[in-house]
Amino acid sequence: MMRIVSSVALALCGTAALAQAAPEAARVALFAEVVAKEPACKVDNGNPSESFLAAMETHGFDKTETKAIAQVLIEAGDATYADPTFTLTTGECAS
Repeated sequence: MMRIVSSVALALCGTAALAQAAPEAARVALFAEVVAKEPACKVDNGNPSESFLAAMETHGFDKTETKAIAQVLIEAGDATYADPTFTLTTGECAS
């Protein structure tokens, strides 16, 4: 199934993330595991849950890495972004 990535989703990632090397597959998988634990596999970027923030801190994700991983997942068709919500759509989150 082909997914259309909106310009809003690409704006999430920013140009700094585009300039970075692709994130390691293990970090992408770990980030997906963290998001999958959220209700409906969604993260509200404007108001993320305390559990999500704690998991991100525990695993050492920073803003730049998170944006790069989000971009990878969106481009692969494994996630969507509709401001302000990031939704994982793969694995246990597939509909």
